[in-house]
Amino acid sequence: MEQRKTSWIVEGFPRTEAQAIALQKMGVIPDKFILLNQDDASTHEAVARNLSSDETKPGMSRIDDPLMRERIARNAVLEYNLQI
Repeated sequence: MEQRKTSWIVEGFPRTEAQAIALQKMGVIPDKFILLNQDDASTHEAVARNLSSDETKPGMSRIDDPLMRERIARNAVLEYNLQI
């Protein structure tokens, strides 16, 4: 790709070590990464807001119970931190 002066962006991948290893096994070795940091509190707030919205994101369901919404948001942040 460098010889042809073409390039590409893979958004949101790899997110985990296992995904990075799989990418490497396919012979794809990225030479640049962009990491956008967001603090856990902001991420938690965004997940909780998305779960309570009438316009939920794809793959997410509206959760009316505030305690369940809080637990799901907290677990989402914990799982993200474990996997990243």
